[in-house]
Amino acid sequence: MIILLAGDDQFAIRQKLEQYKAELDSQWLELCYHRFPSSALEQAMSAARTPSLSGGKRLVVVEDCNLKQWGDTQLESLQQLAQIPDATMVVFLATNVDKRLKIYKHLIKYGQCFELSLIPPWRTDLIAEAIATQAKQMKLRLPKDVIEYLAEAIGNDMTRAVSELRKLTIYTNGQLVGLAEVQS
Repeated sequence: MIILLAGDDQFAIRQKLEQYKAELDSQWLELCYHRFPSSALEQAMSAARTPSLSGGKRLVVVEDCNLKQWGDTQLESLQQLAQIPDATMVVFLATNVDKRLKIYKHLIKYGQCFELSLIPPWRTDLIAEAIATQAKQMKLRLPKDVIEYLAEAIGNDMTRAVSELRKLTIYTNGQLVGLAEVQS
């Protein structure tokens, strides 16, 4: 499986990578999980083509991919994507993508792209929705006014939002919390 994670939301990208990493056999993690800079694309492709020693999944991450600066050399290296075993996941990390590039089209031919951009700070409705979703995943019950307050107070920094929600989870111990308690 070939995946391109593009965007500036580092928290969401880290979450996706942790999700993919969790699918690996923990006993073989050292041999099945590899990270490469984009300058070592050839080595990354070589690692991706190698079958996993554990017989399970393998994850190869190529960081800081600036697809606009990639040329024929990188495109030639990416020709090897067709030879990657089904149990291997190759993840390319990029801050932005230009969908008109040959490199992008070649990557999408074999995989998929997930665009993970930060929520604009003025879109408090979307921030509140993201906080509510995260709170629900953490099994934290919060009233709407608390969620709106957190959205205003924290902004679009989801790393901080998760940290604050963890604190609230410990503080509330499964109970409903009021706005005055959260503000204090």
